[in-house]
Parts: sequence; C-alpha cells; structure tokens
Amino acid sequence: MFHCQSLAAYHVVSPASPVRDKHTDMRTYYKVVAPKLLSDFERFHFWHGVSDDPPQLVWRSDVDTNPFPVPAPGARFFKIAAKTAEGVSNTPLNPVWPIVAPLIVALFKSRGIKYSALKAVRFSTCDDNGKKTLGPIVLWIATHPGKCTPEQARDASPHILEILREHGVNGAVTQWYEGTVQKLASLLRVTNSTNPTHHVRRTLTPALGLPLATAEREADDAQGSLGFYFHQNKDKKGEDSKRVFGVTCDHVLRANTKVDYEFAGMGSGAPRYVRVCGYRRFQQTLVETNDLIAMNLEDAIRLATDITGLETQERSADEEQAEDDERALTSNRDKLEMLKEDNTILEKHLKDVTTNWAILSARNVGHVDWAPKIAVDIDEHRYTRDFGTFELDPLKFKPNFIGNVVDLGAFCSLSLIGHLSANYNIFRL
Repeated sequence: MFHCQSLAAYHVVSPASPVRDKHTDMRTYYKVVAPKLLSDFERFHFWHGVSDDPPQLVWRSDVDTNPFPVPAPGARFFKIAAKTAEGVSNTPLNPVWPIVAPLIVALFKSRGIKYSALKAVRFSTCDDNGKKTLGPIVLWIATHPGKCTPEQARDASPHILEILREHGVNGAVTQWYEGTVQKLASLLRVTNSTNPTHHVRRTLTPALGLPLATAEREADDAQGSLGFYFHQNKDKKGEDSKRVFGVTCDHVLRANTKVDYEFAGMGSGAPRYVRVCGYRRFQQTLVETNDLIAMNLEDAIRLATDITGLETQERSADEEQAEDDERALTSNRDKLEMLKEDNTILEKHLKDVTTNWAILSARNVGHVDWAPKIAVDIDEHRYTRDFGTFELDPLKFKPNFIGNVVDLGAFCSLSLIGHLSANYNIFRL
C-alpha cells in the first residue's frame, strides 16, 4: 500500500506556485468551494511525508476541530510539517481491534462503501527543534477509486467513531483516501543458465550478492550487496524465533555510522527500509534486459536473411554441399524459433519487472534491525567493524528463498562471531 518513512522535517511550498495540477485554479486553491468538502491545498499536502508519493485526502472526521494550516495572504513561503506513520501499540484500540474491525467492515457493506484497506495508525510530526508530537489514533481507510464520495465518507465517519467509543476508544479520527490493493511480488526464482532471463534477473533473486540500497540513502546513491543470511535461534525473551536476517555493511544501511543503531520495534517509529536495487542499479537492469532483447532481434534478422537465402537458392549438384546447406537451413530455423521464444519470455519478464518493481516502495525487502557504529578498536587485530543486519520480509523472500551455508570465520572478525554464535544459526531453508 504505502511504505511509511520519515522524510524531510518540513516541506516548503511557494503559495505563489502550488503546482500539483495544471488545471489548478489559484483563486480557489486554498479555499473550500462548494460542492467540495476540502480545499485542493489540503487534499494534496495533508499526508506530506508518509511516502514518496502520498495519496490525496478524500475526507477526515476532524476537519472542523483540527483545521489544516494554510499560507497567510501575501506569504512567499510556507512550511508543511512532514508526517510519519507509526503503530498503535499500547493504546486502547489494540485489545478491541478484533471486535471493532468486523463491525466497521459490516458498516461499510451496509452503506455500499467499497473499501480496499482498513488500518490503524498514529501520525507524528517534529518541530524545528526535533521534538516529536504524536497525533490521535487514526482509522486510515482506503476505498476503491471512484467508488466512495467525500459525502459518503463524511456521513459514515460518525458511526465508525461511535463503534470505537462504545468499546472504550475515545478521541480517534477517520481519514479517507482512494487506493487499490496490489499483491507485492516476491523476489524472483533462481533459474538454470539455459533460461533466457537467467543473466538479467540475477539482481532480483535472493542469491548471495543481492544488490541493496536503503530508503534513507537513496538520494546519496549509496548501494551495496548482501553478504549472507542467518536465522535467529531465540528472541530476547528466550523463545524460539522465526526471524531471518541478512548481513551487509553498516555504511550501506544508514548515513550516520558514528552511533549504534538498534530497531526498537514496529510500534516505535518508521522503520529504515532496505531495498533490493537502488535507482541506478534498477535502471541498469532494465537497460540490460532491453539490450538483450535488441541483440536477439538482430540475430533473428540475420538468421531470417540466411534462411531466405538458403530456401531460394538452387540445390547444389554436389551432394555433400547440398546436405550441408540442408543442415544449415534446419539449424537456422531451430535457432530462429528459439530466439523468438527467448524474446517472448524476455519481453514478458521485462513487463513483469517494470510492473512489480519500478515503484520504490515495491522494492522494500526488509528493514534495518541492528547496526553497531563503525570501529577499528574492537579487538587486538584492529580489523574494521563495518556491518549491520536487516530483517527479511517473508513475503518477499520465502517463496523462492534458497538459503546459504557460510563459515563465519572466513568472512568476519571474532567479535562478530562471538555475538552471532550465541544467538544465531546459519540459515538454510
């Protein structure tokens, strides 16, 4: 749906040029003009920060009690605080969610509202000093595009909030947007070398050496690769764990490598997402695939020309030459058919990759879990410690995961082995 991350603390816009739509009427951009229920300015900018391309707001239940700030007349620049979506752990909603969620869904059905997703979040913002303010519980509701009007969302919201109040959840709000649910693709299968996509798909398979980047360092074009996988034996409570991790360099995972980092949990803030392929490497993958298709096409044209020549020439009186020409004709026909099949497979592969992986958030395959600061004074050997771990997203990895077996002693210092060996096993699925 939408990956939630912390972007710039503020978004600065010029009230003189709010270019989100070429048809925007500047006279009404900041105003609520009937029959609209919200201003265009609020619709476009309300969720600034929650993703690279946040959705447009359809309706929110606190529009009257919590007005969205707009630039003052004559202002040259105006700051819009960036929002970060966070979890709702340790709130009154958690224990009653299994009860209230079905009731809300039933309400949608009774009102003919076609919904795509029903989620609970809290949005936080930071001021100029970095102080965070956490907002109320939000029922974040996605509806099928064009299937729910702002009026329907407005009229349904009081009934939704009443359901929550009846179960002890007070002060919550509803926020609505349009969105479709799409199944995120898992990493690709590792194929035999005879598969025409074998070479160009390698950057999107879970094999060791998987190219990695992070949302945090995307603008710096910082990229690296995966070293190995391991499985956690026990969690912090001593219970069996199903978590699987990848290892790469600390400087690949984050910009500030002078302090230790440890992820506190999904309810503690926006996770630092790890992506397969940064922008540059993904574009290179597309170029390589297109180049391979073009090369095959050139070979196909050459073979078709040779086949036409062999088919139209007179049969040689020399039997050996005639047999050689016949073998060449048969071979070229087989090669041409194979090239046609290869390009059909490659074109489908290119379409699937473009559809499933071009969006940045679709390439998120996990989040940074633990990354100690870079150091050279860990032990008497004074090796450089520069590594970090990220937890794998099972939906991305498990369908085509092949695992690995690695001797840790061959790849890292004793201090790393000491930490990992007490808590982890090399992972093989």
